[in-house]
Amino acid sequence: MDVIRVWERRYGVVTPERDEAGRRLYSDGDVSLLALLAEATSAGRSIGQLSGLDRSDLEALVREDRVALRSRIGEVGPGPAPDQWVERALELTRALDGPGLEVDLRRAATLLGLAEFLEGVVAPLFRRIGEEWHAGRLSVAQEHLASVVAGSLVARLAGSLAVGTADRVVVVAAPSGEHHEIGALLVSAAASGAGWRVVYLGPNVPAADIAGAARQAGARCVAMSVGYGNGRVARAEVAAVRDALPSAVDVVIGGARSHELEAVTGVDRLEDLESFVAYLDAL
Repeated sequence: MDVIRVWERRYGVVTPERDEAGRRLYSDGDVSLLALLAEATSAGRSIGQLSGLDRSDLEALVREDRVALRSRIGEVGPGPAPDQWVERALELTRALDGPGLEVDLRRAATLLGLAEFLEGVVAPLFRRIGEEWHAGRLSVAQEHLASVVAGSLVARLAGSLAVGTADRVVVVAAPSGEHHEIGALLVSAAASGAGWRVVYLGPNVPAADIAGAARQAGARCVAMSVGYGNGRVARAEVAAVRDALPSAVDVVIGGARSHELEAVTGVDRLEDLESFVAYLDAL
């Protein structure tokens, strides 16, 4: 968010409205424009070069960057299998090599496509990172670096996809006590790829706010990521979201410790992103 505010103040790339409390309110157009700018800057362009371009020129530059990336990747062959990408990413995480990790993950996304990249690389990578962190073999700094790099990329991928229709809205969040957002970002990208409009609330969101957002957005589904936070708190928060919404709104959970919440009435637990997408399709 600090980068976005610098872009607003110094370059005027977006001018969000504000609510009564002074908080910024970004439109769908603002969000998609910021995603384009983030992708263009990640390819090496400066925000100063980009801020004066109209949207069509910016989109053309991003398309050129994507073609150039695919061309560079094609020169070095088809690339590793998903499990090999995971091992490479884990080693780059251990080395605190953020730029190398971003380049590798971008290559994997381009070669594998969104669905296989999310399900076959990012999701297992963060399962491994969670296991290594709990075993004391990865530091907090290493885990945070991987989360920032991968989370930023996944958010850009999700933002570059078409916005779904008003009758296909899913609210995605990590409930109170859950401070890691990579799981929720993966769910957002998977839902966007499946043609749903995503209202992404981020991590550590109180139950009342999740339910309120679902009602305001007319959501058909609420998806919550449950990682390594306090299980008792997560159970209470998920149950509170379920109780606050009509039965017509589906509530689903997933994540490393979601199995501990299987007993929450009216909530479906899904094992992986593939199951989540199949669930949305069935709706």
